[in-house]
Amino acid sequence: MAPLYRWRVYDATSPWKKRGGWRDLSWKMTEAEAADWARANGVERIERVEGSEEVRTDLDGRQGRA
Repeated sequence: MAPLYRWRVYDATSPWKKRGGWRDLSWKMTEAEAADWARANGVERIERVEGSEEVRTDLDGRQGRA
């Protein structure tokens, strides 16, 4: 299973910043899921939050998502 990451997007219409800015998303996604989400939502700039990598492991040692 691919690792999960937190992502941040550049939000040009941010109500709390006059010129826009980066906004952290509150959920974790794989790189493929993040790319699909960005395309579906019209987001042009998205990047991984450094240090947010997570690989989940089942009790029997299999990797996967919870």
